[in-house]
Amino acid sequence: MNSASANISAPWLEQLTGAFEILLGRPLASFDADAVYATFFGGNLINELGFA
Repeated sequence: MNSASANISAPWLEQLTGAFEILLGRPLASFDADAVYATFFGGNLINELGFA
């Protein structure tokens, strides 16, 4: 958690945590909290998902 997430309500934080655990395939607690994580998004997601 960082300063940006300090104001998130408990129910919303629980939902976000569950969603990320599903997306990542394992509990968030299993990741190193002190590590730096990054992601990259490329392409045309809207087109690739078939939205017109």
